[in-house]
Amino acid sequence: MIILSKRLPVFEMLLDYDSYIDKSAGELGCWPWIGTTDKDGYGRYRKFYYDGREVTGCSRISHILHIGPILEDLRVLHSCDNPPCVNPRHLSAGTHVENMKQMKERGRSLRGARGTGAKLTEEQAIAIYIHPWNDNLCNRENYTLIAGKFNTTAGTVYHIRERKTWKHIHELQTGS
Repeated sequence: MIILSKRLPVFEMLLDYDSYIDKSAGELGCWPWIGTTDKDGYGRYRKFYYDGREVTGCSRISHILHIGPILEDLRVLHSCDNPPCVNPRHLSAGTHVENMKQMKERGRSLRGARGTGAKLTEEQAIAIYIHPWNDNLCNRENYTLIAGKFNTTAGTVYHIRERKTWKHIHELQTGS
């Protein structure tokens, strides 16, 4: 493993990196990065070079220093779901697919009312899903009628009822 710093001697760079970590929670707790972070809260450090390439992600740096190298196409996954954490006991290497699976399993995905463009609440989406269907009307008229009651569009009603959006509410209704 080749660790270099273009700006500081290696020992000073490691001390500098370590000075941005809050280890007050002990060996088992989260060690939040208290230096610069990106918009998602992940730590960033601009002085670490590994095998000739700058590595800026603090979780990745921690993994390299404490666990070992990571293949370029792998991500660093957090068992604690805490973006600024750099405790190597909370980190593991994994694929993007594994990361997305963990995100979904742990309820961290932006779905339903937590989604960035959501205009309905979960209660409204459930009410649309279970709203009685008028057999005397065609599908389009039903969608339009229901949409009017919830101040939304017929397309939104269609997508909810056909399980194309708000998929998780169907699980709540069926218990599966």
